[in-house]
This record gives sequence, C-alpha cells and structure tokens, in this order.
Amino acid sequence: MKSSVIALSLSSLVVSACGMKLPGGVTLPGGSSSQPATTAAPKAAAPDAPPSQPVGDLAPYYASLEVGALYHLLNDEPRDHIYDQAKAAVGRDPLWQAANPDPAWILAWRQSSWADASENAEAMIQAAFNRAWQTRCVAEAAATRKAQLALAAKHAPELARVDGLANYYERMAGYAALATAFEADATAAGLAMPKDPSGPVGFRVTILAHAIAFHQQSRHAWAAFPWDRFPTAELQRDDVGARELTDDASFERARYCATVASRGGLTTTPFTSIWSEGHASRKSVAWPTVTGDEAANQKRAAQLVAAAHETLVARPALRVEAIEKLYAASSPPEEPKLARFRDFKIVAIKGAIAKLTRTDTEGYDYACRTTNRLDHFDDNGRAVYQQSCKRGEREYRLDAEVSFDELPPGVTFAVGDVVSFAADITADAKKQTKATAAKEAHVRTMTLAGRQLDAVTRGSAKLSW
Repeated sequence: MKSSVIALSLSSLVVSACGMKLPGGVTLPGGSSSQPATTAAPKAAAPDAPPSQPVGDLAPYYASLEVGALYHLLNDEPRDHIYDQAKAAVGRDPLWQAANPDPAWILAWRQSSWADASENAEAMIQAAFNRAWQTRCVAEAAATRKAQLALAAKHAPELARVDGLANYYERMAGYAALATAFEADATAAGLAMPKDPSGPVGFRVTILAHAIAFHQQSRHAWAAFPWDRFPTAELQRDDVGARELTDDASFERARYCATVASRGGLTTTPFTSIWSEGHASRKSVAWPTVTGDEAANQKRAAQLVAAAHETLVARPALRVEAIEKLYAASSPPEEPKLARFRDFKIVAIKGAIAKLTRTDTEGYDYACRTTNRLDHFDDNGRAVYQQSCKRGEREYRLDAEVSFDELPPGVTFAVGDVVSFAADITADAKKQTKATAAKEAHVRTMTLAGRQLDAVTRGSAKLSW
C-alpha cells in the first residue's frame, strides 16, 4: 500500500511538471493555465535583411551627379570605379538599404543584401547619365533651333534683295557676301558650321541653293560654279548632308540628338553606356527617348538630303580653249561658238565696242648649214655635226572687236587695259601680211560677243571675277 502511494506521487510530479491535462479536462495541481508559460528568447534579425524603413537618402547625391563627369566615369574609367566612387561618396549600406532615388529612370532597385550595393550603384550612375544627357540634349536642340530661326529671320530680307538683282556679277557677289555674313553671325551665336552638330543645314543651305539656281539659268552656266566663295559648300559633310530645316520641331530635335549621341554636341557629350547591347542589366534603367524612331527619322532625313541635293548641284565646267595665233577655234558641243581670250590689250573704244589686240612671236631657224664641229654621236654611232643657222621671226597678231551685254558694277573699259574674258565668235578671218625668209607676219581678225569677263589689269591693279 505504501509503495503504491509513492508511485502515484512520482507520477503526479512528472505530469505536473509537463503541464498536461488528463482526459475529461481535469488539470493537475501545478498545471493551471493561470500560470505564465515560459517563452523562447526572440530570434536576432539577420544582418543582411532589408530594413523595415529605408536607411539613408541617396537623392542629394543622385541630384549632384553631372553629365560631363558621368560620361568620363562611364566611358573612360574601369567598371569597378563606378561602385568605388559611389561607395566613397555615400557609403556601402545606403546603396542597398536606402530607397530608390529615381524610380522613373531606375527600374530595378535591389535590397536583398549588401551584395546588391554594386549593382544598384551601376544602375544609379547609368540612370543619372541617361536622364541628364537627355535633359541637356533637349535643351541644346531647342536653343540651337531657336538661334537658327533667328538667323534666318535676320538675313531673309537681304536674300530677297539679292534675288532681285539683274546683273550676274553683282548678284553672285551678293550671294557670296550674304553667305559670309551668315556664317559670321552663326559663329557669334555658337553655331560655327564645323562645330554645329546640325551640320550644313538651315538658311545657309537656302542661300547656296538660290545662288546655284541663278548661276544655272544664266549665260555663265558653262563656267564652274564658284564653290570656294560659299562656306556651306566647302564644309559640307557627306555623313550629315546639306538640307534646309523643316517645320517639324520634334523631328529636328530627334535628328539633332541622334547626331549628338554619336559625335557630341556644342555642350553635350556623346552618349555612352557601361553595358553593351544585350546585357541583362540594361533592363534595370530607362533609356533616352529623345532620338525617337531612329531608323524612320534617318530615312526621312536621307530623303530630305536627296531632295536638297537636286538643288545643290551645278553642272561641271565645260572645257573651253583659249584662242591664240592661228589655232582653230575648238569649242564644246554645248557652246559651239564659245572660246577664251587671255591678256588682250584695249587699243580703242567706240561706244559699247572695245577694240583689242594681242601679238605673239616665235623664232625659227633658216638658211642652215652643217659645220665641221662635232655635236654628238647618234644611237648608231654616227657622228652628228653642229648646224649654223640664221634666226627668223614669226609674228601673230590677233585683232578683235568685242561688246558685252553686262559688266561687273563700276567697271568701264579704258584704252590700255589688259583684259581676259570668254566670248562667242561671230566672225573669224586670217591673212598673212609678210612672208620672207627672215620674217613671217600673220593677222587674224575676230568679232566677238562677250560672255564673261574674267579679269582686268590697269597699270599695277588687277581685278578678277
């Protein structure tokens, strides 16, 4: 009996210690639910777990990033310098614990662990560059377009005035002067053509197109167009192409920034990226959209350049021979009576007709005899002896009468002037006036219709066109 009681007591202690209930819901002494249960110690948070609240603020640092410095960092520095620079500026932890500083441009911001800090730094730097580059290029494109339109408005009245001039020399000089004045103003406005990403576009092309069109329909179209007098023609870039600006500001901005992206702008760097095409990380940021549909815009620009090219082409200069001595007058088929005349002296002026002359001479040997003085041995070893000759003179005089429909403004001929010009031959006669052993003389007489005056020399002064 005593042993049974002891066994029951031990059993009760064990049950009580475990806080168990018997069947029927009876609680043993010591197992009451009113006694506080022993709870486990709270588990420490993992050191890499993202904070419930962002730690740090990257917005000030992100806003301070400058596009020029970013371009150098992305384009010229080793890739690991991107993370090193960001970590040195803000520390490692904010790079994965702080909130995304720009969700519009940073599309993926990882906060799983400190290992995300490097990827976040790259995404933040690339996104900052993308955003700043687009902002800068949009502003530069707008300012450039505004300046181009202002230049066009300033010089349009002068172009209209020059278009109204009838004299070829005056009008071509007017176009050339206007082109030079435009480029001077464009340079002052920061749009010097070699530096302007737009290239040879806009009103400078308008001026050139007007000059070419006038030259082509004039009596001077056979001669070369004076390309060297027009900076637009001289500095035209094949990869950009000359064209006038359109009224489509969105298209012009897209083309401008597409050009800037590849070669840089006035103040905007070229575009660059830390990641190559197809890299998975490229999806973590937004990219500039200012260049629009580049393929479609490039096609449209090529069509505009091709259309402009039709107005910017002058036919090649014709090969026109100069008339001298008794040589036949050989003219190009397109201009069968046209020839050049160089260095003729005006000997008389009668009304609109100037009488000109030019004399050329050449020597010749006659009455030759062989001497006994050895000169050389020929290829066959035979001796060749010196000749003793008399010297004769052959004279060619070319007299002409010429009249011009127009001359450069302010130019009037005077006796003694030496002139060079192109003219149509309306009459041509030749005769020999002397024929002796020692002297030959030939006279050629022409009647000419002046086509283009090339140069006038009066004393030591020379004017040329």
